[in-house]
Amino acid sequence: MTLPELDRALRQLRLSGMADAVEARLRHAQAERLAPLDLVAMLVTDELVRRQDRLLTRRRTQARLRDADKTLDTFDFDFNKKLNQACAAPPQRPPAPVGCGAILA
Repeated sequence: MTLPELDRALRQLRLSGMADAVEARLRHAQAERLAPLDLVAMLVTDELVRRQDRLLTRRRTQARLRDADKTLDTFDFDFNKKLNQACAAPPQRPPAPVGCGAILA
């Protein structure tokens, strides 16, 4: 199978992340003499990352947030002294401290 045929087949299977990365990954695998399983693992990882990125982008678009580019990292907690910053921790951080039942302390 040639690269254009492989690209077409991957896109037909809706694996566009793999299709976009296959040529570069093949060159890398040949240069590093990677095992076939390692090459497949890299391609699958590329596809998963692309799907996660597209899902996040789609969810942000559907949410229609007024300031979609703002995050808690850039939030100015100084404007309201009553706002407890520890209670506004994002989900990937440890749970909020005990006693943070309400955001306003």
